[in-house]
Amino acid sequence: GLVAAQLPAKYRIGLSATPWREDGNEDIIPAITGLPIGSDWEGTEKSDAIIWVVRERSNKYALALDLLKEDTPGKTMVFVHRIAIGEIASRQLGLPFFHGSTSGNRMELMEANDAFIVSSIATQGVSLNVTKIIELDWHGGRREAGQREYRLGHGEGKGIMHILMTRQEFSSEAGKRRLSAIYALSNKVEIRGG
Repeated sequence: GLVAAQLPAKYRIGLSATPWREDGNEDIIPAITGLPIGSDWEGTEKSDAIIWVVRERSNKYALALDLLKEDTPGKTMVFVHRIAIGEIASRQLGLPFFHGSTSGNRMELMEANDAFIVSSIATQGVSLNVTKIIELDWHGGRREAGQREYRLGHGEGKGIMHILMTRQEFSSEAGKRRLSAIYALSNKVEIRGG
């Protein structure tokens, strides 16, 4: 990478989905290719985030049901990391679950439902009027957190992201890394529960 940056070139393209890298080397891409186009993240409308800390994993389903009852002008995406959790959530919440093995056109299926559960297939490349995200089973990194946060940027009006975490998930190093992206991208972050 760095050797390629030293070669004479009229144009150089560097692609990145978010302004972060998991290894903490955020300066690598601009050093190689220059500042990215669209790097002015201040120009985008930021959504709010609520981090819900619950005692046990089973408490997440009851809380998600309550959050699903709240009105929202757009669609609600419930994200899960694991297929098995998505299948359980589908039964518990009464929502369809779309993942990589879902038959049919997944975009059409998502467009046809106001609320649904998705795996990482909807983390990027999906442009829907989403105004509420519920993170039910969150195990990705900062990049994934940023991409999911920006799903709300396609919605009409200001969106909100609900992150449901157990006490153990909230206090873990991995949880803190994931939440650092939410703190950086969100307008206001609130922590509830405990």
